[in-house]
Amino acid sequence: MIQTFDVAAILRRLPHLDLAGEKPAADTAADAFPMLAPFGSGGLISPWLDASVSKEEQVAIAPRDLMLDIPGLAEVGRLYAGELDVTHPLVSPLSGDLHGLAPMIVFSGTHDLLHPDSVALADKAKQAGVPMELYVEKGLPHSYAMLPTPEGRQACAIIARAVARDGSRHHKASSTGFL
Repeated sequence: MIQTFDVAAILRRLPHLDLAGEKPAADTAADAFPMLAPFGSGGLISPWLDASVSKEEQVAIAPRDLMLDIPGLAEVGRLYAGELDVTHPLVSPLSGDLHGLAPMIVFSGTHDLLHPDSVALADKAKQAGVPMELYVEKGLPHSYAMLPTPEGRQACAIIARAVARDGSRHHKASSTGFL
């Protein structure tokens, strides 16, 4: 028997929730941000937010990205979309309405094929009044924030501070407790 859950109803019972993800969890996190707005914040590491992989900047970045390529991402995007168009907001969150999203922190390297998605998200978030911090590291690859490098450790420290900051702010304001 398959059970379904009303995720929004569950989230409404939580006094605070932080959500972070690296590809593919970053995509799931991005999809969940509209439900998170009243509850916490989100962190994205090298998010893939536009499955069309159609930005001119991506063609220029492609030779420097050692992990991802345009034809592979385009095929994965097509398969992920199924019957939906690859630009549908459920497939490409960047196509959706960002108003009311939770505050977020995004990490991207300039040698990441998905870097233009992060830049576009920052622009769109600003237009929608969504608080967002974009951390860009020049010359670093896809998911650099997860690597055991000085830049990766710095990114992890930033995420940990944000979770601690947001968690203490929400827990002080909440008198309910978890579920």
